[in-house]
Amino acid sequence: MENEKQIKEEWLEDIYHLQQWAVDVFLFAEQTMGVFPADPIKELLDKDIPYIDSMGNKRMAKLFDADGRLIWNDLSFYSVDFFQKQTQQEFKKYGGTRFTWQQTVMLEAYNRAVRTFGKDSFDITKRWITTRSGHGVGKTSVMSIVAIHFLWCFPGAQIGMTANSEQQVEDIFMKEFYVWRSKLPEFMQNSMIQTADHIQMEDNEDWFLRAQVARPEKPEALAGLHGEYVLIIVDEASGVADKVFEVMKGALTGENFIVGF
Repeated sequence: MENEKQIKEEWLEDIYHLQQWAVDVFLFAEQTMGVFPADPIKELLDKDIPYIDSMGNKRMAKLFDADGRLIWNDLSFYSVDFFQKQTQQEFKKYGGTRFTWQQTVMLEAYNRAVRTFGKDSFDITKRWITTRSGHGVGKTSVMSIVAIHFLWCFPGAQIGMTANSEQQVEDIFMKEFYVWRSKLPEFMQNSMIQTADHIQMEDNEDWFLRAQVARPEKPEALAGLHGEYVLIIVDEASGVADKVFEVMKGALTGENFIVGF
C-alpha cells in the first residue's frame, strides 16, 4: 500500500517523473509492475567487444552501458549469449521479476520509437517496429506492456490493435493485457474501463485502446485513429490482408505514431 500511495502522489504531483516514464518503458515497468530488464553478462558492461561486419571488416561494438542498458544501434545484433540466466530453469528463479532477453530487446525498440516524438528530424524506421515470430519469445506480453505504457504516459492516446482471428484478439491479446494490467497499483487499474475489446481511460471516450479483428471484407479495424498519439499493434501480421495495412496508413497522419507488428 505504501508503494501504491507513493506512485499515486508522483502521478498527481510530479510532472517531471511522468515525463521520465514516457520515454522509458523500463522505468515505468519497474516502478508500477516490479519487473526489470534482462541482466547482461557482467563482463559486457561498458566494454567494447570485437566483431566482423557483413563485409568482413573487423569492428568494435559496445552493447551495454555501465547500467546494463542496451546502447548498440542495431538491436538485431543482440542474442541470448549476451544475457544472464536465460535457460528456462534459471529464468524461473527470477519469479516473474525480469523480462526475457527477447522482451528486453523489443521494449528497447519501443523506447527508441517514443524518443523520436517531438523531434524535428528523426529516423522514421524507428517507429515501425518489426518482431520475428517465434514460440515463447513473449511478443504478446510485450505488446500488452507497450499498450499499457502508451495509454498511461500519453494523454489522449489512441491505440488500434488487430489480428487475423477473434481468438488472437480476445483469447490471447486481451487476456494478456489483463494479466499485465493486474500488476499495476489498484488506482491505476481502476482508471482503465474495460470491455471485451475496448479499454477506455477514465471518462474520456477519445483516450482508448480498441482491439478488433481485421479482415479483407472489413478492413476498417484500424480506421478512425486521429489522436495526437497513435499506436497501432498488429499481432500475427503475416495473416493480415494487405488491404488492412492500406487502411492503417490513413491513421498515421499525425506527428506521433508507432506501428508494431
